[in-house]
Parts: sequence; structure tokens; C-alpha cells
Amino acid sequence: MKSSKKILIVTSEFPPQPGGIGNHGFHLANQLSKNFYEVEVITDNRSVSGFEENAFDLELPYTVHRIKVNYLRFFMYFKRIFFLIKLIKKNKIIIASGKFSLWSVAFVSVFFKRKYIAITHGSELNLSQFPLKIITNNSLKRFSDIIAVSNYTKSLIENLKLSNVVVIPNAINENDWNEKLIKKGTFSGNPNLITVGNVTKRKGQLNVIRQLPNL
Repeated sequence: MKSSKKILIVTSEFPPQPGGIGNHGFHLANQLSKNFYEVEVITDNRSVSGFEENAFDLELPYTVHRIKVNYLRFFMYFKRIFFLIKLIKKNKIIIASGKFSLWSVAFVSVFFKRKYIAITHGSELNLSQFPLKIITNNSLKRFSDIIAVSNYTKSLIENLKLSNVVVIPNAINENDWNEKLIKKGTFSGNPNLITVGNVTKRKGQLNVIRQLPNL
């Protein structure tokens, strides 16, 4: 039986297309749904045809609202705001993940009293353009709770002196990894370490390198 707790997740990415923010939002939505929350998701439709996304969404126990990517960005952004206002009226908790999600949810929060939670991954915090930094910083101040996915991510907003920031590190789905190991067989010999993503300070590859002598 579903509870009366309704959660809207606004994320810039979502499977089946790749992306760390989307993978995070996907597992978050899954676990909330399993714990008797009514979940809805607003995200972008990143494939040209949308066929992959449609097939993927049909298998989910919650509703995903996808905004088709438009070369005229203004119309796409307007549609995002439209869907957000429409769905925010029937959801009590709003979770924003991704740069534009933070901006749009913060904007709408002026007009609707809800519990607003921001998830910061890092890419939306180290923007090079100063005006965008100001927009992001002011947006974060509109949220009742802010979740940083690492201590490094949290350090990027320490200058804002916010007292509502908590670190919940990214994790892995053990079942996915176990299935892949079973299909490919067990490892033999010396282990191989692989990183997927840009080699940057934010990704934390240096932390692994520092631990290699201990390994």
C-alpha cells in the first residue's frame, strides 16, 4: 500500500542514456519507491527518437515525465518549468539534481511552499562563469536540505556558510557488479583498476593513487 508521501525528482539526466547524475537519480527513485513513496520524475529525453526511453520507462514502478531536447533551448526550458509547476502542486517533497534542476526548482520554490532538497554532484558548483556561480549559490540558499555526494563536493560551497549540508557518498549496486562478474568470470592475477570519467580533481582519482602503496 502506497503512503501519502509524494516525492518529485527533477534531474538533468536519467537512464537508459549514460550519466552519473542520471544513474544516481535512477537508484534514488527506485529505493524511494520500494520504501512506499509515490515517486514522479522530470528529466530530459536525450535520444532523437525517444524509443529507448519509452521502452525503459514502461518497466518502472513510477512515472517519468521526459522533456524532448529542442534546439531552441528557450522552449525546452519553458516546458521544464511548465511541467515542474504542474507536478509540484501534487508532491510534498521536491528533490533537485543537476544544474538547471537546481535553478528551476529554486525559482519555483518562491511560489510554492514545499520541502526542497538539493543534491550536489560537483559539476554544477565549479562553474567558470561568474554570473552562473551567483545563480547557483543563490539557488542553493532556497533549499531546506542540501546533499553533497562527497566531502570534496561539500568543500565547494563551504564559503556559503550553509548549516544544512550533509554528505551522503555515492555508492554502487552490488547486484549489478555481481551479475557482471558472474558473466565474465572471476578475476585472476593482479587486479586492474579502471576509472570511467574525466581525470579531474573532482572525480577523485588522486585518492586512489595515494592508496596504491597500501594496496
